[in-house]
Amino acid sequence: MVPKDVRIARIVAAVRAVRAGEVAVEPTVLRSLLAQAAAEGNGPSDGAALPAEQQAVLELLAQGVGSEGIAGKLGLDAGDVEPRVAATLEGLGARSRLEALVLAARRGLLQLGSG
Repeated sequence: MVPKDVRIARIVAAVRAVRAGEVAVEPTVLRSLLAQAAAEGNGPSDGAALPAEQQAVLELLAQGVGSEGIAGKLGLDAGDVEPRVAATLEGLGARSRLEALVLAARRGLLQLGSG
């Protein structure tokens, strides 16, 4: 999801991100979407927590960090990121990164701040 008024370089970057299987949503749009999902959700429930590594991946995804950035921030090899993202999605019962973020927000698993 990219607003119409962004520069062509941002659109190209979004297309590349989608091709790489990443979420391509402008940060302001993503924050708004997650805040709305959190407001619609039931908050934390028993057994809703993810293992620490999956929670770390989830929080980076919520910040709009792509696979390369996740690798750098978590000190992983590039090839180790996708299996960890897949495990996070599976833990949430999600089919995509965006769906995982929405489900996590609804379950109260994300700290939604201003930044």
